[in-house]
Amino acid sequence: MFEAASTMFTKPVVNFKCQQHVINKKNILEVIIPESKVKPIMALDEDDRWKAFFRYNDQNFPANRIMCEVWKNEKNKEGIKIKFTDTEKILFDYLDKYNSITFLKFMKLVRLPAEKAEQIMIRFILLKIITIEFNGKNTIYKFNDLIEKGILKDYF
Repeated sequence: MFEAASTMFTKPVVNFKCQQHVINKKNILEVIIPESKVKPIMALDEDDRWKAFFRYNDQNFPANRIMCEVWKNEKNKEGIKIKFTDTEKILFDYLDKYNSITFLKFMKLVRLPAEKAEQIMIRFILLKIITIEFNGKNTIYKFNDLIEKGILKDYF
């Protein structure tokens, strides 16, 4: 049943292992799904549309456009060009002061349309300057730990 569901409802097909356990004379099936090296994993939603999802603890959540673009471009061998303007300085200053930011807050803070704000975030994530984190409720963006600890801060 799991194999059929994976084949029919996910792309690429999700690999998994099953282990059977007997606890209190009851059969328990444990399904182990390792993190995929290929991202994003697409699955059919309630409306039969393919959407990208990510896993947090024991739940699946829809991936946002920033996540999808980062996954799509992670293997891109071309260099990433970024112009360091007042917009990027505002983002860095905000992260330095408050530690994290949501995309909506960033967009409002710099007064940019969503597409332009997304491109800035995507580039910084691909450069490993900013990381994406999910806290179970919100997607937040933070400095990479090396920058947060001050190891790379002098470069920015």
